[in-house]
Amino acid sequence: LRLHTVNYEALVDDAPVQTQAMLDFLDLPFDEACLEFHRTERVVTTASHWQVRQPIYRTSRQRWRRYAEHLRELAVAIDYDIDVTDTGH
Repeated sequence: LRLHTVNYEALVDDAPVQTQAMLDFLDLPFDEACLEFHRTERVVTTASHWQVRQPIYRTSRQRWRRYAEHLRELAVAIDYDIDVTDTGH
């Protein structure tokens, strides 16, 4: 099983580089539309249809830290190192 981890903060900071890394992992060519995903006019039928129309935004940076204590068990299960003692607020 191959997985590619995308760090949200890194994606927000440098979307072109992170997008290219995702496409490289998937062996797909780069398309400028990948950076303009929120401008698509195609129909979106998921519960998150409003979010699909939004550009990447910074307001969610570090938001996961609010739930860090609740994520501890999951982090251990997937061997992911998070500092649950620093909640960021």
